[in-house]
Amino acid sequence: LFIVISGTVIMVVGAELKARGSYHGLGQTAALSGRAQLRLVMLSFGGTVSLSFAACLWSFETGHLSKTLGLDWEVYLFLFCCAGASLLVQALLAVAWLNRGDRFDATAFTVASFSSMA
Repeated sequence: LFIVISGTVIMVVGAELKARGSYHGLGQTAALSGRAQLRLVMLSFGGTVSLSFAACLWSFETGHLSKTLGLDWEVYLFLFCCAGASLLVQALLAVAWLNRGDRFDATAFTVASFSSMA
């Protein structure tokens, strides 16, 4: 819940702060450019796969990888926290790459976080 609220605040308030001083103010909701979306997807997917692979290798090397349960719960918690931190970083990057005057819908981060972490 903390991650969802924080990310929503970043995307909504960040766009308003970025539009401050603009002659246009806040305009219509706008998606990021295709290039910016591709960069975010590559960063997110690459980081997730690399981190998950590293966690599996570490668990295998230390003898904590179980055939019945998989990884230890601490490793799953670590991966879940990293996923939440990744979403917050993506929200910051999305606001940084947003054109001045554009904004995100207030539900954009909530929908993205539930679809990526569910």
